Amino acid sequence: MSRWNTVRLGLSDYLLVPAHAVLPNDRASVERLVADALEDPTAREDLASWLGVEVTELEVPEVRARAVASMTSGSWRAIEVEPARESGRPILPTTDPTEPRKPDVPRTTERTWISVTVVDEDGRGFAGTSWTLTTADGDDRTVRLDDDSTWRADDLVLSGTCYLRVGHAVPEAGVLLAASTNVAEHPWIEAEPRASVPLRTGASHTVVVVHGRTTWAGPSRTSGAR
Repeated sequence: MSRWNTVRLGLSDYLLVPAHAVLPNDRASVERLVADALEDPTAREDLASWLGVEVTELEVPEVRARAVASMTSGSWRAIEVEPARESGRPILPTTDPTEPRKPDVPRTTERTWISVTVVDEDGRGFAGTSWTLTTADGDDRTVRLDDDSTWRADDLVLSGTCYLRVGHAVPEAGVLLAASTNVAEHPWIEAEPRASVPLRTGASHTVVVVHGRTTWAGPSRTSGAR
């Protein structure tokens, strides 16, 4: 390994090599490397010595499979330490270029909010009942409605569309909070298990629970199971 020198990083020494010198360890690339080695007498001896087997044993499929497995799922990696020899086919397999890894973007510390009031078509609230809100970043939150049938969160980490979802059982409406509610003016949700409604962050929403006796035929995007 004299082509590159080791450097000390922290408390250990490391061998830093250019990316092109490290053999891709996907199965197709490693299988190609092993196949190339079997075509060269010197390479066959080196491969057999590394595996701890006789050269003739390289003809056994299980032995070749062990070599491939060691360089794919095992802890071994192949690094080029000498320039490739001139030959009719490349020593190292060619692979499709991959997208460079994008730098990690720090997670924002800003917070957004959402407020939800839930009533039925008659204006009755659902005080004390529990619902589920799936936030824009995929977090499930328990929504426990207060005495005004309202719930608010001010610490959502990502702006976007949330989904308010009915649980396994449909809550019963309680005290009358307002006059009958016009479904056409608000997002609505069917009174059935797991039904959901999309809501945007940064706004207050009144969600109307439809119990199946309405003739409203509004956009289907405001209701449906997830």
